[in-house]
Amino acid sequence: MEQVVIVDAIRTPMGRSKGGAFRHVRAEDLSAHLMRSLLSRNPSLEASAIDDIYWGCVQQTLEQGFNIARNAALLAEIPHSVPANTVNRLCGSSMQALHDAARMIMTGDASVCLIGGVEHMGHVPMSHGVDFHPGLSRNVAKAAGMMGLTAEMLARLHGISREMQDQFAARSPRSCLGRNPVRRIQSGDYPPPAATMPMAYSSPLTMTR
Repeated sequence: MEQVVIVDAIRTPMGRSKGGAFRHVRAEDLSAHLMRSLLSRNPSLEASAIDDIYWGCVQQTLEQGFNIARNAALLAEIPHSVPANTVNRLCGSSMQALHDAARMIMTGDASVCLIGGVEHMGHVPMSHGVDFHPGLSRNVAKAAGMMGLTAEMLARLHGISREMQDQFAARSPRSCLGRNPVRRIQSGDYPPPAATMPMAYSSPLTMTR
């Protein structure tokens, strides 16, 4: 099997889900900005060399529908010859996208993949258009679709205490290459102090800290 390596990783700044900095920015523009930024940060990588794009997204409707991965790639002016697909495994969608791309490389079906994810909660609420089949109630408890209940059941089943959960949650930022996680994010993962995001049908959005 081929070895898989993560070459670079970036993200957009975080904002409030409603009325935040991205209230007038579409999900496709956010995704396209990341795609463009990754390519500009890695000039030795030709966009045409990307074998596939995997983009995680739960609510694939409205502006996030109709294969947002492909739409964002086209906005980013990635060549039409580069395919893209949107992955949905609910909260694990972007992680699933990463696994799918890794398997493609491991099996020799791809050499370079672009991976990411998007969820614009301000534009596409999690409950938008959700209509569960009434027949599910015959075999599944009504509350079974709630993440909180699932977490409590797993914690009880495996003996995971709240303290253990908090320690695990804090471990990730603390292990960020042994650096101060806030400083690390500000120096590399977020856009520079005054980054400009091109918009498809409006003036560019300038983001400042």
